[in-house]
Amino acid sequence: DTRMDLAHSLLLKLNSRYPRTQHPYQEERSAFAFILREYNRCGLVFEHYIGGEYLSRARPGDIGATVPLTPVPRATQVRAWQNLDRYVFSDTVQKLPPDILNRMTYQEWEPLTNGSWAYNPPDRHDVPIVEIIGGLQNRILAMMFQPLRLQRIDEIGVRSAPGSTMSLTDLFNWTQNSVYGGLRASNLSSIPLTARNLQASYTGMLVTMALKPAKGTPSDAQALARAKLVSLSGTLRSALNSSSLDEISRAHLENLQNKVSLALQGRDTASAP
Repeated sequence: DTRMDLAHSLLLKLNSRYPRTQHPYQEERSAFAFILREYNRCGLVFEHYIGGEYLSRARPGDIGATVPLTPVPRATQVRAWQNLDRYVFSDTVQKLPPDILNRMTYQEWEPLTNGSWAYNPPDRHDVPIVEIIGGLQNRILAMMFQPLRLQRIDEIGVRSAPGSTMSLTDLFNWTQNSVYGGLRASNLSSIPLTARNLQASYTGMLVTMALKPAKGTPSDAQALARAKLVSLSGTLRSALNSSSLDEISRAHLENLQNKVSLALQGRDTASAP
């Protein structure tokens, strides 16, 4: 978490360091990309602790040898999730000032060999920060909810003392709170774009898991996915009661409500984007 704090603080200081006088803004964009890669790499480290096990190749008689498989303690997994919640799923920590994002452009002309020049711009002039944030969030969600991981979390309790490691219920509860927790705010007025995208993506995952689970998905995970859709339905109804919701946020919530309603009726078309 200290490393992610450091990366975020460096991003906020980019304007004071780059670009140098008479140098292109590509310098700042390159530095931005490097720091952001380090930030994302740290987020992927936290994900490994969720439903994880320590694997030892030590043999009996080796100094400090442990049993081959040791589940990650629940306290460690809680801490890992708290960091994911803060640094990956939060719509506030990754928010960057416009005066930084509006400088993240590419260098139009690049010297090539033999003194020739070329113009080969990307599809966008800016850095697609919303897509980058969403990409990390969706990648982590996909890894945590892959069938093999769900199987391990579901079965690990058989090899562990009760409460010593996380359960499937923990995984679904923690994710539900991280993704939809903001909807429980009193007098909700607006939902940020990154939060809307995350909610739409995870809702689709729940619908698919409940109605058309991937091969190998435990029945417990399918049951919990449906239970969380029922819970989400109530959360959405409460959020839509807010009279101060802006138009795009209300449309977003109504769209989610429609998908959840269809899913609870058993209609798999609800998982369509």
